[in-house]
Amino acid sequence: MASGSFDTGEQIVTPFLRRENIKTIDHLVISHGDNDHAGGASAVARNFNIKRVITSRLGIVPGSELCHSESRWETDDLTFRLFSVADTTDGNNSSCLLHVSGVGVDVLLTGDIEVASETQLLALALPHMDLVSAPHHGSASSSTPAFLNMVRPGLAIVSAGYKNRFHHPDPFVMTRYRQRNSRVLNTADHGSVSVYFTDRLIVTLARETHPRLWYK
Repeated sequence: MASGSFDTGEQIVTPFLRRENIKTIDHLVISHGDNDHAGGASAVARNFNIKRVITSRLGIVPGSELCHSESRWETDDLTFRLFSVADTTDGNNSSCLLHVSGVGVDVLLTGDIEVASETQLLALALPHMDLVSAPHHGSASSSTPAFLNMVRPGLAIVSAGYKNRFHHPDPFVMTRYRQRNSRVLNTADHGSVSVYFTDRLIVTLARETHPRLWYK
């Protein structure tokens, strides 16, 4: 996200990648054009060698391609499937979706999809997921019972700002996840969530690994 003088791509993503000694990005996926998903992309593109940019709307980063045509690749024993179920001008429902699978691991990153795209996903009969990013920040427009019954996530991660003006996540939606025995982590409460892939998911929380007095 880029807002005013603060640019997440410049001030958060770039320092993190440099700390990890990453100089080249093989695939930069931008789910859709909303500022809270795409706003920092230009800074990342300036600072790193990017081999491929995929998004749901052209023009966000020069030279990008659309995710409306499904693509797959394999890296480190993981298969990445990138696709979109709605070739539409509706930014949220045209979000790129990323399914990451490996031995004993299935993860679905959902962007801001809402009811229309979730309904179309039902036809794909996706497997149960170890992790999903809660669609549209856990808003009331998404995470329908039918969608959750299909993916049955072991872990749902909500990307939301502390006391955000949209009041994400919706409490009724969070109840839906918990009724299906999903563990829910909210970045507003837990800070940055890091997920490591082995034959299972290993999850670490910034507020536990880097405690600060003001977290209390």
